[in-house]
Amino acid sequence: MKVPECEEIYIGGDFNGHVGRMNDGYERVHGGRGYGVRNRDGEALLEAALAFDLAIANTFYQKREQHLITYRSGLHSTQIDYILLRRNRLKSAKDCKVIPSESLVSQHRLLLLDLTLKVQSLNKSPKPPVRTKWYRLDDREVAAEFRERVVGKMIEMGDMVGMGVNECWSEMAMWVRSVARDVLGETKGKRKIEKDTWWWNEERHLEVDSDNNIIMTDKCSSCGKFVASSDGVKCSKCNTVHHKQCVNVSANSKVGPKWYCKTCKRKPTYADNGETSGDVPRLAEPSSLSEEIKLLRSEINSLRKDIMSVISSTNTELQNRLEVIEERLSKLENQHPLENPTQSVDINKTIERL
Repeated sequence: MKVPECEEIYIGGDFNGHVGRMNDGYERVHGGRGYGVRNRDGEALLEAALAFDLAIANTFYQKREQHLITYRSGLHSTQIDYILLRRNRLKSAKDCKVIPSESLVSQHRLLLLDLTLKVQSLNKSPKPPVRTKWYRLDDREVAAEFRERVVGKMIEMGDMVGMGVNECWSEMAMWVRSVARDVLGETKGKRKIEKDTWWWNEERHLEVDSDNNIIMTDKCSSCGKFVASSDGVKCSKCNTVHHKQCVNVSANSKVGPKWYCKTCKRKPTYADNGETSGDVPRLAEPSSLSEEIKLLRSEINSLRKDIMSVISSTNTELQNRLEVIEERLSKLENQHPLENPTQSVDINKTIERL
């Protein structure tokens, strides 16, 4: 055949021949899973398939009889419809079977072949034209060499007599382009320009306001979403940004120059200067009277907890000591009973007072 090897070949139809179940002598083109008994027409088909190196796809898959029979007429059933393809492309075929419930034409059943084809996508985008690196003229050494060669050509053209303006212009333009290619070089435009993005990180985001001005915003520390400059508040202590809605601040309210998030409000800050005396730290100046009251209240609560812990530990220690003394005293009384019982009463009172 005069079909190029790069092209696919698929032949299907009614060959009116029986290739049979066995593949003796035709193992390359017959899979050994056919139907019926081979006849002369089937043998001629196998000879042609072997000559052109075509595989009969029907015979390479293990199927039930009803999925092999392609022709049925009354009580007569046979396999006479086949699909042929290149033997080296047999791996691309995934399955080949007959659908018994569908009739393609009268008494013939539908034969299907599942294929996996590799399709190469064509690059439709045009290639960028080759461009001269004119920006290299900013280099003084390169610009000097370019100027020297162009001026030399202009001096040579000054002696030309009898040339028209268009001829001189065309020759000079061709010379300038040739010198630019040699001195400056060319580019195909495939190199990606590295943009200056030193200010960009994962926490930054771009936003466009009503005047089409780009505004850089941060992420909300509460919900993790980006915050617009008009819809956020910033903590004066930890510099975290929050949505007004996330921190229960009305959208129309104006926040003062000093605003603290919930975390910073729970942790009182202390002034670290030379005016404080002793080991007791002094509270830093809050932004309002209500914040000052909250800070003082939290300090009083922490001091109360410290006092109660000290009192409870001291009380437990004294009670343990008292129990030890009472135990020792009871042992002494059992060993040496007192003659005057009033003394024991006085001692008991003294112990209770302690």
